[in-house]
Amino acid sequence: QISVNKMPIANPLLDIETCDDSTNNGVELFDLSLNNQTVLGSQLATEFNISYHLNQNDANSNSNPLPTNYQNSSSPQTIYVRIENKTANSCYSTTSFQLIVRSKPLLEMKDVYSICQGSYIIVTAPSGFSTYTWSNGVTTQATTLTQDGNYSLTVTKNYGNITCSTIKNFTVYNS
Repeated sequence: QISVNKMPIANPLLDIETCDDSTNNGVELFDLSLNNQTVLGSQLATEFNISYHLNQNDANSNSNPLPTNYQNSSSPQTIYVRIENKTANSCYSTTSFQLIVRSKPLLEMKDVYSICQGSYIIVTAPSGFSTYTWSNGVTTQATTLTQDGNYSLTVTKNYGNITCSTIKNFTVYNS
């Protein structure tokens, strides 16, 4: 008896990028299953198994599969994908992509500023960010403040496929 099983095609995948949390340690939790539909393409999910691995050898031997929710150990980190025929696990194909954790902008500014009543203060943020958005509506690197109160600044850093942001809250007091 002879049978023919479909050979799967592992469609190419784009890297998955995310912004680091507030610790900027380069480690984040990724949902690897977000790539399932892309790696399948027009192939039916009911006919194939998909698994994710840390190296090509594990992908080839279908050993040590990663959990769907995977916390990377470095950035960038290459992940290998195996797609195999459910009825013939010797019919498989592999591809790979990278997990990339982008640093959140580090915004070093004072928490408190003082202003003389009836005067103004110019607060300037560090340079090197893609955008600046102050809570008073100003969108430049510096803003002029004439009143005491609570303010914030949101800065972004554009990495091409992803933009990461940080918010800095500060207070202006009358001296």
